[in-house]
Amino acid sequence: MTIRSICAEGAESIESTDPNNISAFEAGFRYPLSPTEHFSISHGADYSLFYRSMGNSLVLAAEQDELPIATVAATIRELHSPCGTIQKCAYIGDLKYRRGSGASRKLLSLLIELQNWCIQNADSALAVVMGGTQNLPDSYSGRLGLRKMKRLGTMHIYRIPIQPLASCRQFKEAELIASARAHSIIDTSPRNFCSFKPIQNGDSESECTSLISPIWFGSNAPVSITAAGSSESPSADCAVGCLQDTRKAKKLFRENGNEILNAHLTNFYFDSIDSAAPIIESALESARENDFEALFLSVDIERSQQLSAVLEKFGAIKSEAIIYGAGVIAEEQFNDHSNRNWCINSSEV
Repeated sequence: MTIRSICAEGAESIESTDPNNISAFEAGFRYPLSPTEHFSISHGADYSLFYRSMGNSLVLAAEQDELPIATVAATIRELHSPCGTIQKCAYIGDLKYRRGSGASRKLLSLLIELQNWCIQNADSALAVVMGGTQNLPDSYSGRLGLRKMKRLGTMHIYRIPIQPLASCRQFKEAELIASARAHSIIDTSPRNFCSFKPIQNGDSESECTSLISPIWFGSNAPVSITAAGSSESPSADCAVGCLQDTRKAKKLFRENGNEILNAHLTNFYFDSIDSAAPIIESALESARENDFEALFLSVDIERSQQLSAVLEKFGAIKSEAIIYGAGVIAEEQFNDHSNRNWCINSSEV
């Protein structure tokens, strides 16, 4: 067995052998779309872009006879908690392996190497698992040299089908705003959930994963002009959100080979339902104009309860995602109620 690093600088790369091998490997995995339908995921020819676009990353593949048999990835993110703590956190995902002779041993070797890298680069680790997943982190972590992954909390991911014809507007139209203004609002907005620091487009424009240009919306967020000059001054009731996709780095396909065209409402921050609803409706309209068939958004448990009535009006379907963690974020002093409310962008799950 050979373990190859797909995106570490200066390391041997599986992409230099045959990118079709890794594509064929992940095409063999199916996930439920509905009780009768399934889909597969493709990260394309640049397999590591999805994680690389989020920061310093490591993507590993175990090979046997030059064919991939397992993959796992991690990227270093800045994790912000409601109590104000900031940590370097390894965000882990893309855990897949082909069942067969010695599969458990090969997967363990992969996870140990990834864990060593994470320990050197972060003080915490985090993984998001969709509800209904059979093999949860508590079933394989905490033994054979792997650190224990504890369940930290849950969040909701909503899928809103996009109607083929525009319906009558229910809420006022959100305004289009510049990304710099949006990030200024996000940075100064209070929150009661744990989240990663948003990725700014200017940080890594060449590694943006969205085929459409990200569209930022704002609601009730006026600009205050002072004598010393202009500055953004968010009101006590404002909201922002960004419409984008992941199609440069991650596509979903039905069993018949047709792509599932999904958009995501990311970095969704709001102070009230009155400011949040226009963002969702305006994002749905823009998604329709760009020929998407569904809009995904993540919401923490507390805000999910607040938004439930509005999301029902749009026909949203709710799924649960479970957050697991290890390291500092999972230690007892950090694992109080304030750190059990989570929100990770659906585009990053």
